[in-house]
Amino acid sequence: MADSNSMVNIEKYSSEFQAAVEKRQQRPIIGVRPTQKIEGGIKKNVNIVDIAGIPVESLASEEDIRATIAEIHPTADALELLQAMALSFQQNRGLIAEGETARGKTYLMNKFTQLIFGRQARPVDFYCNGQTDTMSLMAKWVPKTGNPEDGKRWENWSESPEGQKAFKAILNEAQGGMDTKKVQARFTSLVNAAGITNSVSQWELQLGALPRAMVMPPDPTRPISEDNPARGTFLHIQEVGLAETHVIDALLQLGGEKGKLASEIQLWDDGGRVIKGGPYFWVYYSTNPP
Repeated sequence: MADSNSMVNIEKYSSEFQAAVEKRQQRPIIGVRPTQKIEGGIKKNVNIVDIAGIPVESLASEEDIRATIAEIHPTADALELLQAMALSFQQNRGLIAEGETARGKTYLMNKFTQLIFGRQARPVDFYCNGQTDTMSLMAKWVPKTGNPEDGKRWENWSESPEGQKAFKAILNEAQGGMDTKKVQARFTSLVNAAGITNSVSQWELQLGALPRAMVMPPDPTRPISEDNPARGTFLHIQEVGLAETHVIDALLQLGGEKGKLASEIQLWDDGGRVIKGGPYFWVYYSTNPP
């Protein structure tokens, strides 16, 4: 991940940055200015959020932006982290923030998301721990039997060591070349092991946190379409320092050219289908010190 991410340690701040913050206390350090841009030959009103000298185009209303700014205490540590977020997003690079608990890593990420997308927006969260499975990050097939209890049985079994081992074997086969129907057939063979006795003739692919963030449309309650395009949103990988090796391996797909985030990934759970990231897709990692 190092090639496609910059890192900020929020425990340490330069004396120059602290002095700049103190000097600018008399005027807004985070501000908003309406402007216009030409898109497809048509003038469009947009808002620019200035975060400690880094201008970022926002999709949020001026009212939402000002309300969010009012909830951010302009300390040196908060402003330096927000500035790093704005710069990394602008450059299409991931950002890793390391700091002790309660230092504002998650709070400021939520506020940065609201500055860009609006007051109701939240990043897609993915939590890393010793039990985190790759399917929650990438994608998983869920049986459609008409019985809600079957879904719970499949969920519980898929997170067990036995289920993880079986899924890893299928994924390894898929990477060697396997179409979607064969992938589904392999999963169907595991249904009895999960305690599901009903017949399974159909499967539904549920996108995990990563592809979901890459293709998130403006209205996530509706399917992606021409008037509801795959715009992308922010993905927050929490406690990445606790991520298992297989999760790190999956995240390595995000390494793009010249240190930038990759523009697309492959879902081997779906026969290697390519998922292309929208223009507003961005990744932020947070972790406690080792």
